[in-house]
Amino acid sequence: MFLQPKTRGDIDDASRTGKMMKEEKRKKKKKERRTSFLQSFLPLPIPSTPFSSSLPGLLSLWGLLFLFTLSIPQGWAYIQLGALGVQVHNVKVPQPGVAGRQARLECLWAAGERGFYSVRWYKNDEQFYSYVPKNKPQLSQSDERVVTLRELRLDSEGVYRCEVMSESPYFESSFASSNLTVVAMPDAPTLGGLRSSYRVGEMLNVTCTAYDSRPPARLTFFMNREAVTPESGRVRTLAPREGRYLGVYDTTAVLERPIGRRLVPSLSLVCRAEVLSLSTQVEANVEVHEHSGSAPLFLLNTGSGLSPALPALLLPPLLLTTLTHLLTSS
Repeated sequence: MFLQPKTRGDIDDASRTGKMMKEEKRKKKKKERRTSFLQSFLPLPIPSTPFSSSLPGLLSLWGLLFLFTLSIPQGWAYIQLGALGVQVHNVKVPQPGVAGRQARLECLWAAGERGFYSVRWYKNDEQFYSYVPKNKPQLSQSDERVVTLRELRLDSEGVYRCEVMSESPYFESSFASSNLTVVAMPDAPTLGGLRSSYRVGEMLNVTCTAYDSRPPARLTFFMNREAVTPESGRVRTLAPREGRYLGVYDTTAVLERPIGRRLVPSLSLVCRAEVLSLSTQVEANVEVHEHSGSAPLFLLNTGSGLSPALPALLLPPLLLTTLTHLLTSS
């Protein structure tokens, strides 16, 4: 009996059959591994109860959870590593920062079980500070959790980001950021046109100016601790003007009102300048005296209309004119 030699097509078929058998064995082993892994998650045997019929549904639920876990292996690993690695929770910055003063930036983070390799700070995505404990840095006001900016400028405002990296070989990183707003605070406002003493009935005309603020300051007058509101019609706020250097403003407000009797014997006048949540003020105390004979009596009434004292003021001249007329006619 003679054997026919195998053709090239027979060899290719045999090769494909061998590959298919190997692939089937590989899938079978993979399925066995998954089944074994799933069994490790299954709950303990449940004793016979009226609810034992729900056990197949429970096993199906565990199976779905298992398949979901296999479908996102990278995300699962990331969650596991995140629990062990560094976590940056928050970045605290002054609210607001003040030009010319220090600013303390604080990074709130936890190293986790893997420790940390470095801490880096960025302003608008540009790195300006790093802390690597292996380098043994010699620092006075900054460390792995706090960075101190010695003197803020108006262009210091921006988004500050803290990024912490865990130790090798993982080098996971976590970060958080916060926006820093920088304002220019004026010195105490200045008062203009204020005298040392007033009499009842005289007009109070005072200006208050806050110089070099950013944004423009909001000015408020207080008379004996009582705010004089713009609705009263007694205060005028002028349009802001450019200050002594770029980006700052001067603001002026004018207070005009008569001096009433209730301000006797003294007036405490305050002008407060507010910039966002910060404020500064100036206070002056002046004497207020009762009316003297040198001023018209009708000015004593600081409300509308003439004072009832006006007829009494006109009576003496009228009597004098009548007496003169009688003497002349006689």
